Amino acid sequence: MWEPHFSRCTEIHHAWDIPCIGTPGDGRYYVEGPRRTSPRIVETAGAQPARAMVIDRLPPQRDFEDGP
Repeated sequence: MWEPHFSRCTEIHHAWDIPCIGTPGDGRYYVEGPRRTSPRIVETAGAQPARAMVIDRLPPQRDFEDGP
């Protein structure tokens, strides 16, 4: 199963608070998460609408100067 997972952190331990995108392999895409065990949020007819759904669900901007 190949699906992009996104994180606000670039080092170990990754944040698991952003949905991911997957595909059943037939041209459709789905957004689920933020964890793989979370329910599907939506199923779309293409990658662009799925990407837009993830962007809409990004957490608020945070300042990490003092650490995560």
